[in-house]
Amino acid sequence: MTVKMRKWMAGCWVAVLICLLFSCGRSTRSGKQVFLYNEHTGIASLDPAFAKNQSIMWPVHQLFNTLVEINENLEIVPSLAKSWHLSDDKLVYTFILRPDVYFHNDACFPEGKGRRMQASDVVFSLSRIMDPVTVSPGAWIFNNKLDSVQPFVAVNDTVFQLRLLRPYQPILGILSMQYCSILPKEAVEKYGREIRRHPVGTGPFSHAGLGRRTGAGADEE
Repeated sequence: MTVKMRKWMAGCWVAVLICLLFSCGRSTRSGKQVFLYNEHTGIASLDPAFAKNQSIMWPVHQLFNTLVEINENLEIVPSLAKSWHLSDDKLVYTFILRPDVYFHNDACFPEGKGRRMQASDVVFSLSRIMDPVTVSPGAWIFNNKLDSVQPFVAVNDTVFQLRLLRPYQPILGILSMQYCSILPKEAVEKYGREIRRHPVGTGPFSHAGLGRRTGAGADEE
């Protein structure tokens, strides 16, 4: 490791330490647990449909969850889906969703109380990526891979099915991408394009110091 690299790494650790100390100070004064995140290149959007680069993907990963995710060993592991199985013809993936995940509290919901995440939210979120109205740079991820009639199906509140055009094993890796984060229809309808500045997800952190909410990998505050 070069001297220049060692100095750069030391500087990074100092910056992280300062950020954590300042965050703790804010938390004490406000009564909330606050983490301050700074991206020197700027964050163009917090809408997961536009998570095309690292500056967007990193904060989106903290605000939202996907059905599955990749762990430190590069293995596909459960996230919003607690389990899944593949049909014998390898065309239908059936995901069993966690029943204990809630969207962040937000004004888009009645009385501002975040509701439980359901299979219909998965259908909405994945369909939204491909919707030309969204103009998502991630629209390509499902090209020539999904059933052309009914690719996404909410069997019931906790069972979601993805139907393929032909067997395609890497589809789980695609579902772990931040593009495939799950968000509620209510938020998109209320905020429209401004969802990029007002994200509503299920992740361990919520936006603008609104506190934490029960979600995949998070405990209710």
